[in-house]
Amino acid sequence: MSCPSTQSGEQIEPLSRVEAEAIEKELLEDYRFGRQQLIEIWGHASAMAVTKVFPLPSLPRKQPTVLVVCGPDQNGAIGLVCARHLRVFEYEPTIFYPKRSLNSLYRDFTTQCEKMDIPFLSYLPTEVQLINDAYNMVIDAILGADAEPGEVKEPYASILGTLKQIRIPIISLDVPSGWDVETGNSEGISPDILVSLTAPKQCATRFLGRHHFLAGRFLPYDVQKKFELNLPEYSGTEAAKQNFVLDLTGSKIKAGASLQLPSPHAHEASDLLRWPLVAPQGHSSGLVMLQDALATPHMDSGLSDGGPVALSGH
Repeated sequence: MSCPSTQSGEQIEPLSRVEAEAIEKELLEDYRFGRQQLIEIWGHASAMAVTKVFPLPSLPRKQPTVLVVCGPDQNGAIGLVCARHLRVFEYEPTIFYPKRSLNSLYRDFTTQCEKMDIPFLSYLPTEVQLINDAYNMVIDAILGADAEPGEVKEPYASILGTLKQIRIPIISLDVPSGWDVETGNSEGISPDILVSLTAPKQCATRFLGRHHFLAGRFLPYDVQKKFELNLPEYSGTEAAKQNFVLDLTGSKIKAGASLQLPSPHAHEASDLLRWPLVAPQGHSSGLVMLQDALATPHMDSGLSDGGPVALSGH
């Protein structure tokens, strides 16, 4: 699977573990982002991606329930923030957080969720049907890019074993749990949606799910240039106030495919709004990047500044 291309035709190069760590270090030390600030940005962007793929009216269950499974490290904290924003967006998240971090920053995120009356499960049901019946989707915020490569330890090995059997959609944040950040899936789960944070990691080239979102617009241009990320360009000043999430669908996007934007009342694929795509002149690979569509006004599309767009090849 080849990497998506930018509007200029350059490919978005996925990050190795070392590169991802170097970018985060630069943001924290040179640009003076706070770690809590980055986690908030990523969690909010992840929640926005969920709302675009699964708008409230489209959910199969009467109650807009979401199960958010959080690990002990940074990816788990991003899951906590995602759950909080989903609650603001009128979803009904429930959190399973089996090993709570002692990090005071992460404890703050836990407190915020508790103060917003988001319930925490004391255990994850091993009977898969109970999960299928109770929730519309599961958000995987368990291990992520900061997980050490190698065998997954308990309790997470058992959790992944359960998640592999569920039938409802799984949304993984940054790196699907159980995947190596560079080589991809060995014993991990197979999510339906992947939300890459900052920039896609190398394992994302092995993602075969329905939607791949990129939550990285906040990155300063000089950082993008220094690390040769070739991230897509964005137009308009208003959208810069929010995290822009660009869908980079896991398969090749060919000229003549269509841009799909979920309508506020999309209940199935036929309800998605479509615009034709045209490959840039001289772009022989047929891969396209849909930045021009962002400037197209469409008041009924449900796309607000800073929201995700989705690509679909036909």
